[in-house]
Amino acid sequence: MFNSLSFIYGKVIKTDRETADSVLMLANIMRYALGSSESLDGKVNIMDELEHLKNVVEINQRRHDHHLNIRYEEQIDDQSISILPLVLITLVENAFKHGYLHDPEHPLQIRVNTAVNGLTFEIGNKKGKGIKELSNGVGLQNIRQQLKLTYGEGCSFVIADTGLTFSVTLHIKFEYDRLRYYRR
Repeated sequence: MFNSLSFIYGKVIKTDRETADSVLMLANIMRYALGSSESLDGKVNIMDELEHLKNVVEINQRRHDHHLNIRYEEQIDDQSISILPLVLITLVENAFKHGYLHDPEHPLQIRVNTAVNGLTFEIGNKKGKGIKELSNGVGLQNIRQQLKLTYGEGCSFVIADTGLTFSVTLHIKFEYDRLRYYRR
């Protein structure tokens, strides 16, 4: 599969640089999704997750000729945090699948903040009015279950559906590594 994507990239780069770059971005996202960045505990560095999250946003912007309204904010005070892979990316993909992102008054809002002991991720969008894609909420249920199994009570996952808007707020509180503290 990656050889095929490399072949397509090589053919397309001569005539359409943006499409070629999109193929390369897609290949990188797919490689990431296959777990190449995971550590032994099954987690990834927050910076890796955010890099691929931004690639997902960029590919979707290109699909819509850069007409989507997206507001992305991040404040990363601790780049060493490790999280479950693809959780944040899945939430962003859900917004592209189910949201209406062409309204400048109601952009897709993505906020991520990290601190030494935690992560906060917020995403919200106006809901689409057209034909609903088949969805049964299993993706969100799977995320909730994964988070509960991994972080237990140190995690909250709140979904708000007003009928017009949809949002998710994720808070993860990490155990403080006492050994790291005492070695300083």
